[in-house]
Formats: sequence, structure tokens, C-alpha cells
Amino acid sequence: MNPSSALSIDAVQRQLRTRTFGKRILLFQEIDSTNSELLRQAEAGSLPFTSGLAFLPEGGVVLAESQTRGKGRLGRKWISPPGANLYLSLLLRPSDPYFSPFLSLLSAVAVAEAIEATTGISPLIKWPNDLLIPTPAGERKLGGILLELSSPATDPSLHLLIVGFGINVNLPQKDFPPEIASEAFSLCELVGKPVDRNRLAAELLNRMEAWYTRLRSGGPKEREEIRLAWIKRSGTLGRRVRIIRPQQAVTGRAEGITPEGALILRLENGETETFAAADVVHLRPTE
Repeated sequence: MNPSSALSIDAVQRQLRTRTFGKRILLFQEIDSTNSELLRQAEAGSLPFTSGLAFLPEGGVVLAESQTRGKGRLGRKWISPPGANLYLSLLLRPSDPYFSPFLSLLSAVAVAEAIEATTGISPLIKWPNDLLIPTPAGERKLGGILLELSSPATDPSLHLLIVGFGINVNLPQKDFPPEIASEAFSLCELVGKPVDRNRLAAELLNRMEAWYTRLRSGGPKEREEIRLAWIKRSGTLGRRVRIIRPQQAVTGRAEGITPEGALILRLENGETETFAAADVVHLRPTE
């Protein structure tokens, strides 16, 4: 890894326009998972005999150059080689867990905006919060988001929400593991040169705080703004999709999302069903 391309707390913070997000950043060269470390820090800070709450307040961030046990949705492993991509987890302390579905949509919109501001590329959002890039060979995954909600045993009324971002930034296509090489893609392949990960991290935090502040200080109007911003960038709506559930797979056309962010599916028998959480596969026209 070229030292000039390394992640740097100072380089990220110089580019922030936030009031709280990213003002406290922990940077690791290697870690099991940024989500796991942030949760450990947040829960430790909730104990009455520690000062961790002040040490890692809302908006606190864990960054890593590499993860040994990176997490994806539904328990999948997230490939996390050193010095190439962005692995960032953000601590939120929402006063109401009801915000969680909106935060899933909000996070996807914020990271798409950050990528667009940094590179000029506008990724599509696959419901609920995967980032896709259309290519001649089909859609490829650029990144994903994992939200984990927790309440410390010492205070079950305290809600801790960890928002973890994994974005393929500067990993050449030839270096992806063979089992995912046909499904994944990196920003550097799209722009033809390395992308500044510090700038991308800062833009992500800037966009996250702007949307989060709007959500917390607003009401139905602001939640609808988030939903519409997600719809504008959606790569799922209007598509035939397969919903993978433990019991069975369901096929239909994605018609919309509810005000709470659940996916509305028009089944092949003409009925509709909503899904608050599920694994979605975009189907090709021939499937």
C-alpha cells in the first residue's frame, strides 16, 4: 500500500462539514470487524463506571484498513483485504428504534450521494441498501450496508445503532476472489484511477449527518423525503425479483416501498405482499 493512499484520521476530519459525526474516529490497521469493535466501544461506554459514553459519543466512527471477520447481511462474510477499500462503522443513538427502517434507506442514499460527489458515479440502490453498478456483463456489487441494533444489558432503554459500510474502492478486478469476481466491482475500475478513500469517508459522514439531522428534527414530511430520495436512486423498483426467505422463494415485480421502507411485491398471482426484510435477487428478463 502506498503510504499516501493510507487512511488518515486527520485527512478525513479536515474535509468534514459536520457538527458531531466523525469528530471522534478510531483507526485500526487490522481488526475483526468495524461493526464489532464499535459495538464493544459503545457498550463499554454505557457502563456506569466508565467514561466511554463521552469517549465515543453519537457520531463516533471506527475505520480499518483491513478486517479479518468482516460482516455482510444475513451472516455473510465481507471480503476485506488491506489498504484497498473502505470499511467504516458509525455509531448512532436514536431516541426511538422506530427510526431504524428509515435509517436503512437514509444510509443507502447518503453513501450513494457520497460516491457521486467523490467520483461522479451514481450507483443504483438494490433494496434495501446494496450498491450496484450496471455493466455490459450485468449488475455488479459496489458495496453494502449492515445495520445492527443493540441495547446494553445495563440500560435496555438505551438504543445503540451501528451502521457499517463496506465499499469496494481501489481493489483491482483481478484481485477479487474467484467466487465473487463476476459479481463485484470497484470504483477504481470505473474511474480508471485510484479513488481518495479519505475524501470518500468524509463525504459519507457529511451526507449521513445531514440526512440524520433532518430525520431526527422532522416528522412525516422528512421521512417521506428520505423515501423519495431512495426511490429516485432505486435499481429494484419496476424489476422482476426473487425474494429469498428461509421457508421459500417468492417471485414478483417490485412495485414500491411503504412509508416505513418495506418492499411492496406484486406476486405472479396478482396479489401484493410486503417484506420488511429479505434477501432480494434481481431477475434477468429471461428468468
